[in-house]
Amino acid sequence: TGFLLIQVLDTSFATTHKWGVVRIGGEMFAGCFLYRAYQLGLPERFPYAWVGVAVIVLVLLNPDLPIDIGVTLIIMAFLLLVLGLAMNQQPFRILFGNRASIYLGDLSYSLYMNHWLFVGSGGLFGYIQFTTIYTVIAVNAAIIGMSVLTYHFVERPSRAWLRGFVKPTNSSSTQPTGKSADK
Repeated sequence: TGFLLIQVLDTSFATTHKWGVVRIGGEMFAGCFLYRAYQLGLPERFPYAWVGVAVIVLVLLNPDLPIDIGVTLIIMAFLLLVLGLAMNQQPFRILFGNRASIYLGDLSYSLYMNHWLFVGSGGLFGYIQFTTIYTVIAVNAAIIGMSVLTYHFVERPSRAWLRGFVKPTNSSSTQPTGKSADK
């Protein structure tokens, strides 16, 4: 669908301010469908994560690839990578199943929400030039540092506060008979 819309609308999904909502919505639905396929059972021996990594590497090694095709392939590759991780495929389980990786996963929303401050063209620090590896390391460290703060002092408290608005119901119409909401 993305390829078709790119051709028909003569636009790019690579930028959020134009058709990003279409791209992001498609990513969300793809994730929902992938989760459903995972629930229904997929062949476990297929190397999903390896295929995802291979596609990512091929895209990165092909600088002449049109950006929309590259973005679409990367999105599909990440779906495969996530599926491989969900299936606990080696060696990805070792790489991403450790405490540091899991904590970075916990920070992922804060990372997503904060990165634009440093690297976005309209962001607060959009003037940063990534001319050296030291700049890249410093900016990434700053993004992670800010994300740690917003995760612990904004995201988690906000999540707890919002959960206070959603109370489990004890109505018989929403629960099977004989089951409590806590089970």
